[in-house]
Amino acid sequence: MGYYIYDYVNIDRVRADLKLPEDDDRIDLDIDWDASEFADTWCDVHRHLPAAVHVTYWRRGSDEAEQTPSFSWGVAAEEIAEILADARVDDDAGIDIKVNAWFLVYALQPQVAA
Repeated sequence: MGYYIYDYVNIDRVRADLKLPEDDDRIDLDIDWDASEFADTWCDVHRHLPAAVHVTYWRRGSDEAEQTPSFSWGVAAEEIAEILADARVDDDAGIDIKVNAWFLVYALQPQVAA
């Protein structure tokens, strides 16, 4: 592992870790390098687990509304897979996935070193 953030935080690595299909045109994957969109965002307010991934998408049907769940890194891949498989997701609106770069820097690096 190198000493540069881009050695372990990059779109290819994030896409692989989240098991995102490369051929799904609905997905717009972005890395929030300064974590500004993650300020005071918790994925579980009872345990105070910081959010590592935000997902924004629209769901069709009687409850059509913008959905903006946040997930910890440990469950993000599974939760995103469920969203991708949901037939009610509005494919035309896309699925925006934003990842907290600083979570990946400080939380994943020690795991890789272990």
